[in-house]
Amino acid sequence: MSSYKAPFVRLLTENSPKLRESVNIEFAVSQLFILMTSYLDNTNSKDNISEMIDLYLHGIYKT
Repeated sequence: MSSYKAPFVRLLTENSPKLRESVNIEFAVSQLFILMTSYLDNTNSKDNISEMIDLYLHGIYKT
């Protein structure tokens, strides 16, 4: 894979033992980009990208 997604797919693949078994890595990366895009398109300065990504990561990583 030689796209903008490749580093993120590689990162999650390398850390796949830490992910929930049901996580599809390609889908998880797509959802991360959707999250980042919604933040960039948002005009609400009260939104915090760090909190958004933290919530995303809690959804894909095992507890």
